[in-house]
Amino acid sequence: MTRERRLAAALLLSFAFLPLCGAVDDVVVGANGSGGASGQNAVANAVSTDPTNFASARGGMGSSPTGAGGSAQATAGTNYGGGNAASNARATAVGGDTGFSYPFQSYPGGDASATATGSSSTAASLDVLVNASGGAGSNGGVGAGGAGGNVAAAASGDLQSGGPLTVTVDALSGAGGDANSQASPGDGGSAGTLTFGTIAGTSLGDATVTLRARGGAGGSYSPNSGAMMFAGGADGRSVILNNAIGGSAGGLLRLVQEAVAGNPGLTRRGNRLPLAGEARSTLDRTAGPGTATLHLETKATGSAASFVAGVGGIILAPGVGGLGAAESRSRHDSGRALALATGLGGASLSGGDGGPASAIAHSTSQTAPSGLGASSIATATGRPGTTKDPGTGDTTTGGAGGRADATAQALTTGNGTTLATATATGGNVPAAAVTNAPLGGTAVATATGTASGAAALTVTATATGGQGAPSSSSNSSPGGPATATATGTTLGAATILARADGGFSGLKAPLGLATATGTAASGSVTADASTGRLLPAVVPTISARAVASGPPLNGARSVARAEMSAGSLAFDLPTAPQAFAAINATPTAAAVNAALSGNAGSAARFDTSQPVQLLHLSTAGGQAPAGTSGPVTLSCQLTCAARTNSLTAGERQNLLLALLNPRVTGRGLDALRLRVVREGVTIHDVTLSGPNAIRAYFTDHVLDLGPIPASVVGDLDVDLLLDLTASQPGAGFYATLFLGNAAPAAVQTVDQWRVQYFGPGATNSGPAADDANPAGDGLSNLLKYALGYNPLLAYPAGTGVVFDTDSGRLRLSVERNPATSNIALTVEGTDDLAPGSLWSSAGLTIEQNSSTLLRVSDPTDIAPGARRMLRLRVTRF
Repeated sequence: MTRERRLAAALLLSFAFLPLCGAVDDVVVGANGSGGASGQNAVANAVSTDPTNFASARGGMGSSPTGAGGSAQATAGTNYGGGNAASNARATAVGGDTGFSYPFQSYPGGDASATATGSSSTAASLDVLVNASGGAGSNGGVGAGGAGGNVAAAASGDLQSGGPLTVTVDALSGAGGDANSQASPGDGGSAGTLTFGTIAGTSLGDATVTLRARGGAGGSYSPNSGAMMFAGGADGRSVILNNAIGGSAGGLLRLVQEAVAGNPGLTRRGNRLPLAGEARSTLDRTAGPGTATLHLETKATGSAASFVAGVGGIILAPGVGGLGAAESRSRHDSGRALALATGLGGASLSGGDGGPASAIAHSTSQTAPSGLGASSIATATGRPGTTKDPGTGDTTTGGAGGRADATAQALTTGNGTTLATATATGGNVPAAAVTNAPLGGTAVATATGTASGAAALTVTATATGGQGAPSSSSNSSPGGPATATATGTTLGAATILARADGGFSGLKAPLGLATATGTAASGSVTADASTGRLLPAVVPTISARAVASGPPLNGARSVARAEMSAGSLAFDLPTAPQAFAAINATPTAAAVNAALSGNAGSAARFDTSQPVQLLHLSTAGGQAPAGTSGPVTLSCQLTCAARTNSLTAGERQNLLLALLNPRVTGRGLDALRLRVVREGVTIHDVTLSGPNAIRAYFTDHVLDLGPIPASVVGDLDVDLLLDLTASQPGAGFYATLFLGNAAPAAVQTVDQWRVQYFGPGATNSGPAADDANPAGDGLSNLLKYALGYNPLLAYPAGTGVVFDTDSGRLRLSVERNPATSNIALTVEGTDDLAPGSLWSSAGLTIEQNSSTLLRVSDPTDIAPGARRMLRLRVTRF
């Protein structure tokens, strides 16, 4: 055994005196074994009242063929009571590795034990550090591999000066030795264990306590070519940490706990599949008195998988990556609480499935002095699957992507800002794995936030499904489904965001479902939900947004839901007062037919047997909450991105929007505004006043939004915006909207149109005459033909023909019926309504004149005393 002890002197200047402090370093290395002997043990101690102490022990290496590794034990400590210099205590212990075991025996790697303690009442800072690594087990000759060295570690710090305290432990258990059996059984050696004593810190200031625990790898089984196949590699070492660290602080107390599982050994020419190690890290702590902020952070990484290989290296059993599960639960009765959890699945090998991952982060807090409440962030990532090794001759078979689950929950009982974020990402399928069509990893993200005060609340859930096999063949697999749910409740303003993207796929559609729900006792609630799939589909992305705002809402709720699937969306109207927006991309024909049922005019415009015609089916609307004392605004936005280059020339037709099945609730529905924005340009904008006009406009009414172009820059973006104003509790409106790709209406002469509504034999006479007005609303039949309205129903005021002065001049916008013939629409102006006044179109500016819209403006500026009038004239020819 060799020992080196060094005493270092340091002069520290503090005011007018110069205290002398000595640092103790103790480095001990055990001698290696020789002639088959074990390595020597090593013990190092560096404990004194000095400000800085360091102890390092390294066990000797065992020698072949029978030597075990020497153990190592290191202890460092400081109890510093001097000046305000930095202080630390550091201990490092490394167990010795072993030689080969021969014959029929195995020897373990050296154990490692390290302890460091530190305390001071005056030091500017205190750093306590422990490193401990177990030695590797022996490699077997005929028998099994040796076990890896075990590890024990402990560390503690106490700093009363108010400075920062850091306590860190990094531990790695020893790897198991390999087995090289020729004729008798002998698995690879198991990895060493991990044991922890007290790991904690106490400080009047900030304190950070960190534990990183890494499991050693299991030994492999690699026999000679003539060996019998009856053994295998060892399992990867699982690492399970459950509240292994703690502490207290006057400021920020940050506890970081990480578990990394050990990899399993390989099995070559064996019959046992070693399992990948799991990693679990759990922290559940409540802040003690005086702690301003409690920050818990857990991390967990599952181990890589292994496989069983037979003669010629052929894969007999592929391995699945290990689970990585992290969970943090932070509670504070009088300050801020943060919880972070990160889970990562283990990697797969040779055609195995990617490892799953889960993360849970919960925080509960009252208001901190800074106004910050609870914050929870959970992130889970599933690992990708892999294809089989090229040497097997199979490069098209692979494993599924790993599942990912992330849950974040934040509760603030005081008036502090609240944040909850959950992100889950499923593992991908390798691009070449199309023979067995494995699935992309499922992703589920759930975030919930609750704030009892009036501070801001933000809740975000993001789920991304793993990529499927992106092949154009029939064996392509779906991408992983993704579900994101975000829910928030607060007295103040809430922003609720949910995003779910189904994984990429070649032919088969992945699923994406995003739901965002927000509730507020007062203030405003914004709920956003969006989803999509990353493949050349007609509709790759959709989103829904619902916003409730206005005077005291007293329990308003906004719900947004977006679903990317081939199925139908549940269109049950919500029962609670809220703004509501739901959208489903590429719905089934059955779902669309159900929505079109009873709407003969709209049903005649679509061929639902053609999937390329079914773009999205939606519900939008809102209802004023109980306690409404003045006008409230309920807004919905439905967004669709259409990939027009995925349609053939024969498939591209016109964008048609069907307004269906309106429902008006309560009394006090004041107004509704509908806007259609295509590629950033508003092409339809109508404001309706009163429930009758609103109901009439949304009854079996189809808007032609123009032809679908052959290509646009990116996707063809279409936004539908609905703004509802209501002034009494329970007043509301809901409707179904269907956006389709269908042929424009067939051209009808006015006489054919007359027969459609008035029956066979109808002529230009009586109630069917051009100038007749059977609905009694003041609009002639010929004008309704030009505008595309039902002559038997009252004209919905505020639609079809709209005057505005937004430009500072008179402007008239006319919705044209693109299916008309033999008529002319002319806008004329005059400055005098006296009998015999001249109406003329001379000098008027035609801003737009298409098959669906005529917009004309007057050149005269609006000014005091000026008189100008515009009118629409319809004539037959």
